[in-house]
Amino acid sequence: MVAYWLTNCAPTSVKTVELIFPVPGHSFMPADRVFGHIEKEVKNKEVIIDPSEYRDIYDHYGVVRKLGAGDDIKRVAEFEDDAQDMDKENEENNAVEEDEANFDEGKN
Repeated sequence: MVAYWLTNCAPTSVKTVELIFPVPGHSFMPADRVFGHIEKEVKNKEVIIDPSEYRDIYDHYGVVRKLGAGDDIKRVAEFEDDAQDMDKENEENNAVEEDEANFDEGKN
């Protein structure tokens, strides 16, 4: 794909394209360490029979939420309702603050 672009689409000033691939061990993201620990712990288990064993391992390294269980996961419609309620609340608060400011300035 790069060769096609270079020969057919690239400006004439472009003569070469250098591709640089990440070298293992030279790049790091914070989650890499956690994934490494999880991978090591999973490899050390001889057999994992129940999926809850994975959840137990994951639970050592972070918060595990099972979809569809508990009230901590909301539907999109509930988020929209919450956002609308917050907008109304903000508008009411702004109106009250504006009235108070006008009163303080003697406009009311």
